[in-house]
Amino acid sequence: MKDFLWIDLSHSIGSDTVVYPGDPRLQIEFKRQVERDGYSLSSVCTGMHVGTHVDSPLHFVSKGENIGDLPIERWMGWATKIKIESNSNLVTTASLKNAWDKSDCHHDILLIDTGHSSKFGSMSFYEECPAFERDFHDFLKENRIRLLGLDLPTVMYEGGDNLHAHQDLLGNGVLIVESLNNLDKLNQEVFFMALPLNIRSVEASPVRAVASNI
Repeated sequence: MKDFLWIDLSHSIGSDTVVYPGDPRLQIEFKRQVERDGYSLSSVCTGMHVGTHVDSPLHFVSKGENIGDLPIERWMGWATKIKIESNSNLVTTASLKNAWDKSDCHHDILLIDTGHSSKFGSMSFYEECPAFERDFHDFLKENRIRLLGLDLPTVMYEGGDNLHAHQDLLGNGVLIVESLNNLDKLNQEVFFMALPLNIRSVEASPVRAVASNI
């Protein structure tokens, strides 16, 4: 592993980061300053879905597993990356199956590159987010996907339905990594990690996601 060349798949975030409509913004405050106090100390107040982040079942499933319940092994492993183009902001299941079938590797972590990460930092990243067809979760189940990573800010079905999309995935054991970056730099087969903070009782966590081509 030490010889792997790691690619950063996370967006840089700060107090000016545009967040999902209705979510709290990231706030950074320095409580201590080196010039005044001899050391610096900052506090951060943020929603847990800012920038590149992971969703646990608790996000949409009553009494579902929270971030602290999930072992780190659930957030890493060998992954298959596929490139998909949306048609009128819709990712069809047929296009997913076609890309999957053409891939030389089939792992239980799936990374979907739509090219949408180029819009990160603007409201269009959220307002123009591609959606999936309603049998998307059937495709994931058929191929035994346990972790889904994508360059979109949310997973939703046609009509802006992210409630049922998240319930279908998280309720059936598929964890989600949203707002990934630099997926175009990955080969079809990579080793992937998106480790959340070890915080109990929360439904999500910002992450530093990385991957290495083989």
